[in-house]
Amino acid sequence: LKLWSLNPVILYGIYMMGGVDIIPAALAMLALLLMKERKIWPAFILLSAAALFKTFSLFMLLPLLVFITRGKKDLLVNLTAMAIPFAVVLLPFFFSSGYEVLGSIIPPSASGNSGALGMILPMVEKLVFVGLYLALLFGSFKLRNSSDDKAILRISIASILLLYTLLFTPVHYFVWVIPMLIAAVCLKMISMRLYMVQILCLFIFNLNSSATSFGLFMPIDPHFFSGIPGLPDIIHGFSIKWGIIMLMARMAFMAICVIMAMNVMGLSGFRPKFGTSNEHN
Repeated sequence: LKLWSLNPVILYGIYMMGGVDIIPAALAMLALLLMKERKIWPAFILLSAAALFKTFSLFMLLPLLVFITRGKKDLLVNLTAMAIPFAVVLLPFFFSSGYEVLGSIIPPSASGNSGALGMILPMVEKLVFVGLYLALLFGSFKLRNSSDDKAILRISIASILLLYTLLFTPVHYFVWVIPMLIAAVCLKMISMRLYMVQILCLFIFNLNSSATSFGLFMPIDPHFFSGIPGLPDIIHGFSIKWGIIMLMARMAFMAICVIMAMNVMGLSGFRPKFGTSNEHN
């Protein structure tokens, strides 16, 4: 309760910025609880419904499908459950929009990258993500025969954390995984210290102007809060380039995401202890 109610990501990304991300995060967490109770097809319906708000849950579907599906009948039921929210919400607009409604799920390729570097870097990021995601699928398959009662949570956390290596992560995007990370920290699956460093790095590369720091309080007192310098302005006063700090923080954040994902999946040297009776109790 403390990790949730006093969480800087929730306070900043939801209550101050007003993001809608708490809705799909809640749907995804409810889906995991249903899966834990073996209510599989309702869980897949909720995960697809979450994707209609933000598409992060799409990346959870395939690893969870690999882990939880047993036999052709199960596969058909689960795939049908995944398709239901998209069919109900998007299909009525499919033809009338000239297929443009698909852009809400599969956005067009970003334009504006210029030069060789602008083309190479996104490709490298995608290749790294694909490699990590394949490792996640392999780990999901390996967990099928384990006695670990937290496997669903492990797979879900890893799916979202790896996604953060593919895109720039505003604070409100991190709300997607916060409920799962809080559960993992309380269950001793993830180090509290590493979790706090991860959030610190997230804020360092996001608070990149006065408008995203004290400027958010301007409706309270525009004159007072507009005069308070932002974190970049303070750092520049010490003749330090804020862009370098932002880059280092973002690289550290992405590295922590990969370390956490590989750790909880048992794909690194820090293998979690699966299925011990003491841990379960």
